[in-house]
Amino acid sequence: MEQVGRPAKPRSPKVVPKCTYIGDAFQYKDPVQALWLTMVALVCVDGSQINLNKLSRQACNLYLLELLDREVQEGGFEQFIHNRSGDCFEETKAALVDLGAATMLAFLEKVGNLFPLGVVPKDQALRRQALQDIPETCLAQLDEEFIQSVGCPLDGSGNQIEDLRQITIAYMRVHAECLVASSTP
Repeated sequence: MEQVGRPAKPRSPKVVPKCTYIGDAFQYKDPVQALWLTMVALVCVDGSQINLNKLSRQACNLYLLELLDREVQEGGFEQFIHNRSGDCFEETKAALVDLGAATMLAFLEKVGNLFPLGVVPKDQALRRQALQDIPETCLAQLDEEFIQSVGCPLDGSGNQIEDLRQITIAYMRVHAECLVASSTP
């Protein structure tokens, strides 16, 4: 068969980021994504569990913020609660306090208050069962409020609102010298 056009250039292998320190991520085009890939490789070794003990406290805070944001952006708070990410509900709230992500924390607290006694079960099966008793409209309303309140530089009135990427980058800069992996085995 005859080749038409220019011969294909061999593709260079995809660079898999390896960040020993949080600040190492800034050498990549998208530092948040580079750090995310490094953290995922550490915490999801067996693919079924999230092992936060593999990360330093600072990296864990960043991981939990990014996990929450990705889950909610992709499938709403219901997806965050339904998936393994919901196992880390309380840890995520603590991380949001450390990160200064007050708006996101307020959303997570609203989600938690939808559960009996305001407690989100750590066990996935119990959490999924409790999730079935929450009206879909409640979570859909929170999803809509989230989309309007987080990640955009200004609201309709011109007020500054929470930008998770800015929070992440600022935290990464402050903690650039911190290890990504936990120093304890």
